[in-house]
Amino acid sequence: MAAKIPLMLSACLIVKNSEKFLRRCLESICEHVDQIVVVDTGSTDNSIDIAKSFGAEVYSFKWCDDFSAARNKSLEYAAGEWILQVDSDHVLEVKKGFDLRRALGGARQIGFFIKEVSILKNGGKQLLDRMLLFRRVPGLKYEGVLHEHPMASLISYAKNKGIEEPFSTLDSVRVLHYGYFDIEQKLKRNIRILERGIAKEPMNWHYRYKLLLSYESAGEKGKFDSLLKETFSLMERNGHRGISLAMVGIAGIVGKWMLKVGYPEGDAIEFLERYYRATRGKDLRIALPLAEFYYIKGDYKRTFDILSLILKEGYGPGFIPLTEVEKSRAFRLFSKAVEKLFSEDDRKRILKAIGML
Repeated sequence: MAAKIPLMLSACLIVKNSEKFLRRCLESICEHVDQIVVVDTGSTDNSIDIAKSFGAEVYSFKWCDDFSAARNKSLEYAAGEWILQVDSDHVLEVKKGFDLRRALGGARQIGFFIKEVSILKNGGKQLLDRMLLFRRVPGLKYEGVLHEHPMASLISYAKNKGIEEPFSTLDSVRVLHYGYFDIEQKLKRNIRILERGIAKEPMNWHYRYKLLLSYESAGEKGKFDSLLKETFSLMERNGHRGISLAMVGIAGIVGKWMLKVGYPEGDAIEFLERYYRATRGKDLRIALPLAEFYYIKGDYKRTFDILSLILKEGYGPGFIPLTEVEKSRAFRLFSKAVEKLFSEDDRKRILKAIGML
């Protein structure tokens, strides 16, 4: 019945034992959406009662270690022209005076990246642009057992309709993310799901990239080293065809490993340059290890050029997670290259231009 009602915006959530965060999440979204769809994957706490108290439509779904399957089930019940993807540990913040529904009603785009601000245990923050707001277009679906997203279906729709600029950012809306407070349990779950995913799809670079990051975060050094060597070998045999963002991320991890073990400079640079060119120099994950190898080689001009572009144009697509440690390393290396190449007056001018003075 809900599908027959013309609505502007449907919020879609998947939950399980989320009572700790769910009420705050739903309080933050209820005034901005026309429908709340909650797919529950087996809660034994008060999550369902909390959801219903906000007028949410609650549907049961048997968990199968596949986030896309659960997300796609939520889409089946959504009636809005637009979908707001929300997690139970999100809090939506909308700029005062900004009418989200009205903005969507006049939008030409089919999707908006929203800034996700993750609150870390140490009090720090991690910023990420995520595709959380998008039209309910024909063929819309999520892909990936973990870190799922609908980008492939949205891009395909835009291409078929000839939409040249289908996506934009929405600065008046952001979400606060509190999921890192129980990161240990999530890492165990993520590792289990990704290991199964790779067993079924050995050449899935996205799964391999995310599992490498998960092993690293969990301190699983043995598993990390084994997977990294195996993945590096697969990349070499693959001939670096069809380079994806996940492959660039893996190459960046390989680059850090190469630096650590003292890999031959020439071979390392040849490997990293392939992926650097694919990003047009605008992804810090690959630019930083490449710049570090050129610095070791004594090619300070190439180091300077690589990092100049990164610091002027940004560290890469906003939906790629980067740490402050990586950004600080880039600044320090850039400063060292500047010191090698320029006079004191020129050094001050260059560093001031990029905000380092």
